[in-house]
Amino acid sequence: MEFNGINLKDLRNGEAVQFNTDIIDIVTANNPATLQVTLPFNEFVTTQNELSILYATDQGSDITPILQALDRRRDDAIIGIRGMADAYRYHYDPAKRAAGVSIIDNLGLYSGSIAQQSLIAETASIKNILQDWDTLPELMAAVAELQLDDWKTELQTANDLFHTQYMARNTEVAARNPNTILEKRVEAAQRYYTLRDTIGAYHLINNGINPWGKTVNEINNLIDQYNVLLATHSGQPEDNTPAPPPQQG
Repeated sequence: MEFNGINLKDLRNGEAVQFNTDIIDIVTANNPATLQVTLPFNEFVTTQNELSILYATDQGSDITPILQALDRRRDDAIIGIRGMADAYRYHYDPAKRAAGVSIIDNLGLYSGSIAQQSLIAETASIKNILQDWDTLPELMAAVAELQLDDWKTELQTANDLFHTQYMARNTEVAARNPNTILEKRVEAAQRYYTLRDTIGAYHLINNGINPWGKTVNEINNLIDQYNVLLATHSGQPEDNTPAPPPQQG
């Protein structure tokens, strides 16, 4: 039996922390010594504990609730603009209908559901949209035709405030932690693969008898659950998602 694959890089930070914790629980229940994986297991546990501390520090920042409020504010602006433009696509006035189509088409260039993108990706998308609206004649005319100037100002303000607070939190967390969540997640992924492959090797050598067969089944069931969770994502993980770990399944 082989292990099921999972894109660890696509898990959000909180999900990655919980996934690692679940793996530790499974291996602990099946006895690392009996599985003959004590060393890679302990290394994985150590890295996971360090990741948990970094994540807790990040979540514990006083700036985090401010960021969450500002993110909701800019999401509301995007949703409001999209709703208005979508309604105008069916307007009886051809000019207003064309303006609505132009705005919707422009928003569609930036991954569709902008409000569900990662924090960093959403910041960049909004910046690009606003630049389009300030420089492309067709979109400048569309904004004017639909009287979206107030909405545009609100979106600009919310996005700028979010970016300022986001950078402030990064500075704060970096000052408290020499390691970053990004770096620690990559390390945790590497430790997971080592632990997983060691269990897999003993599973093969021992023809899948327990406790290896049981452990592999339980880990695969867990991976299936997280793959279902990943399928509900919008295609973008949250902020601070690490670069892809080693290319393994």
